[in-house]
Amino acid sequence: MFLVLGTVIGLLGAVDLASAYLVALCFWIQVSGGCLALSLIWGVGGGRWGQLFAKEMAASRWTWLPLLALLVPVLLWSGALYGLEDSEVWGWGARSVAYLGVLAVLAWVAGRRADARWRWSGPGLVVVALVFSLIAVDWMMSLTPHFHSSIFPFIWFSDSMLGALAWLAFWRMGGDPQGSEVARYQFGKLLFAAVFFWGYIAVSQWIIVWSADLPSEARWYLDRTSGAWLGVTLAVALLRFALPFALLLSASLKRSARTSAWVGGLVLLSQFMAAGWMVLPSLEGGAGEFGLALLLAIGMGGIWSCAWLYGRWAQTRKEAGAS
Repeated sequence: MFLVLGTVIGLLGAVDLASAYLVALCFWIQVSGGCLALSLIWGVGGGRWGQLFAKEMAASRWTWLPLLALLVPVLLWSGALYGLEDSEVWGWGARSVAYLGVLAVLAWVAGRRADARWRWSGPGLVVVALVFSLIAVDWMMSLTPHFHSSIFPFIWFSDSMLGALAWLAFWRMGGDPQGSEVARYQFGKLLFAAVFFWGYIAVSQWIIVWSADLPSEARWYLDRTSGAWLGVTLAVALLRFALPFALLLSASLKRSARTSAWVGGLVLLSQFMAAGWMVLPSLEGGAGEFGLALLLAIGMGGIWSCAWLYGRWAQTRKEAGAS
């Protein structure tokens, strides 16, 4: 309903539907991609936190099917979004389908057994990092052709990891099974590390751009710190780094499923705001596109959640049949 409503408003209103749609789609792609990366990291390093959330991470493999379908409108709008010639649109579209296709195949193979770590997780994680880097450059950084940053792919990777951890934390608001205290504490430390890493990478890019003082790079930040976008910048810094960082410093709060859920909710909200912050200023979008992106993200979230819940149900049924 929200997806249809947002589409109708975008087609009839004075807002850019394509840019708002791209924001919403990137938000959910980052959550699915982050779940895949987390499952591969667990496959490499192990840990009780992975056993606690193994079923949820494996269920995310079902979300790539609707994401591939939701990519179709972006393929149709790619020429207007990125200023591509007709001959370039096909190349961009083929690359985009390949990116999501590779991630979907990896997620499907890695999540076939939620209770087991995939033995090829190490090479798979290298492939995921490479694909994330290509998406960050081809989808995000190319929206502003004059802007170049070697750290930008790390920002996309940290965004995805943090978004997936936030989703897992938010899902477990009701609490954990008995005997999960150690696993919950490990997860809390991992969430804290992801918050810190995102803040470190974001500040590092800003410092590099500021110290270089090149007009072609400084313009990217000037567009995001002028007018109403300054408020969005401060809100993202507060909700995505400062407040979660302060809360998760406490060991007792790391052990609390309810506190982690509140932190996860804040981070998910800031994840959406950060997606709009990256996309819309490059396309001269404003409050209208931002609000429309929220409607579309809620609509896509309904489809994404149905696929994710089905994957979780299918895994539970499979385990019950095996026992």
